[in-house]
Amino acid sequence: MISVVTGTLNRLKFLPKIIENTVESNPELELVLVDGVSTDGTIEFLKSINHDRINLIEYGKRSFYWHYMNLGIKESKYEWICQWNDDVIIETGWNMVIDKISKETPYDFYLFSWLENDNYVKIENDLELDMNYGLYNKKIFREIGMYDSSYKYYFCDGDMSFRAKSFGYTYS
Repeated sequence: MISVVTGTLNRLKFLPKIIENTVESNPELELVLVDGVSTDGTIEFLKSINHDRINLIEYGKRSFYWHYMNLGIKESKYEWICQWNDDVIIETGWNMVIDKISKETPYDFYLFSWLENDNYVKIENDLELDMNYGLYNKKIFREIGMYDSSYKYYFCDGDMSFRAKSFGYTYS
């Protein structure tokens, strides 16, 4: 149901926790990890566990946020894409998220944050979206394009949410 997409580079110490918090905690999740040529045992660790819902993409060199997100989205198998970080866990569990997007009339994308009003993206006029992470229906990427390479890190997220809204997609 949801492909959790993130990049990783020499973050072996965080991987057991994100694996436990995603694919080991819920059978409706896929974890897509785009590796930027880790040298700390990350690749070997991921290959050794051989999990059927972990999709490891070995890019072979360092990359940028927009690039590894685009690679992960293209290689993901589910119709919901969650942009994520390899050192973040969801404390309430994924069932709440899955329940929310499984309603009869779900939104096209969801924005959520771990900060209290400290991180926002101004979309238009006085509308602000409080966000750090997004959960997008994959049709958005097919119809309006992928993350824009002219924006870096958090600005990619803001640009994507702005474009999705401006194309008429609904959000929560």
